[in-house]
Amino acid sequence: MIRSSRAGAGPRLSLAVSMALAGALLAGPGAGAAGAETCTGKLGDARDFDPLVVPDRARCTIGPKASVTVDGRVNVGANAVLWVERGDDSDRGTLRARGDMFLDDGSSFLDGGNVTLRGSMLGRPDKVAVLDDAFIGGRVSLAGVAKSVEFEDVSIDGDFEIGSGRGATLLTKVQVDGHLSVHDKRMGSIGVIDSTMDRLTIRDNVVNSIRIRDNIIARDFTCLMNQGDSFASRNVVAGNSRTESC
Repeated sequence: MIRSSRAGAGPRLSLAVSMALAGALLAGPGAGAAGAETCTGKLGDARDFDPLVVPDRARCTIGPKASVTVDGRVNVGANAVLWVERGDDSDRGTLRARGDMFLDDGSSFLDGGNVTLRGSMLGRPDKVAVLDDAFIGGRVSLAGVAKSVEFEDVSIDGDFEIGSGRGATLLTKVQVDGHLSVHDKRMGSIGVIDSTMDRLTIRDNVVNSIRIRDNIIARDFTCLMNQGDSFASRNVVAGNSRTESC
């Protein structure tokens, strides 16, 4: 982080600091820190990064035979795409990261491979699809998603929040070791199916439909202040079966 200069440092120092700050703002989150390694094409073998940066408007593909290890964070820049591919056979691209994943405005993260993220997943992406036996070791917080969020067969060792945004939200066979909440969405649909979590909150959404079914909720289920065709069925909450309108 760039801090302002001390009072009385003189006009030359103030100008230098201002120019450095302007440069950092123009670079944006997708530009990454000095020395960061960027990906702007397709990876086809074993690679190590620290950190991994997909620059603004770029596309990085981890091919079905590639194995990528990131010692630090993963930054996906504005309107950029990070795609972990699955091959025609059993080949699956692999991404293992020890830090957080930051998804900038309009970005996309598409996973059909094998993903292990030890940190959190945070940002305001355009689209996120995390499918098939993925693990996220921190919290997931996605806001203002423009198109869709899909998680299937994913384990999340923290809270999972989807706030605002449009399009479809579909969470299937997701294990959340914390509070799962979907709130303030406009348009689209919400589905939470065959999943487990500590608490579940579906609140203040104006969408076409809400389907909450076949979930195991350890402590508490709140579904209120929503507009649209909504129904919650065959859920087990604190050991009790519940079917209700929400």
